[in-house]
Amino acid sequence: MQEYEKVLEQLIRMVQPEKLILYGTKRDVATGTVKDIDVCLVAETPDKSTLERELYLSIDSDVSFDIIIYRPVEWETLIEDHQSFAHRILEKGTVVYERQA
Repeated sequence: MQEYEKVLEQLIRMVQPEKLILYGTKRDVATGTVKDIDVCLVAETPDKSTLERELYLSIDSDVSFDIIIYRPVEWETLIEDHQSFAHRILEKGTVVYERQA
């Protein structure tokens, strides 16, 4: 398992999101190893900023990661807007995890 996959697993375990989307990766040219990931979490949370801060402080990894968090209601609204960043994430990204209803 690659280091970035461990980060994704930790995010899923800690947040239990409705959806986790990987929408960007940067690799080391020489080794092909993933060095940076961009992740979108769709999760119900009272305070997105606090959750984001907790995740950055809790996850120790050699892989850099950037997180964007949407609440489910925000997500559903924004993915309908073809000009929104959320729509672009959904189009270009890979759904890594989706909670079963």
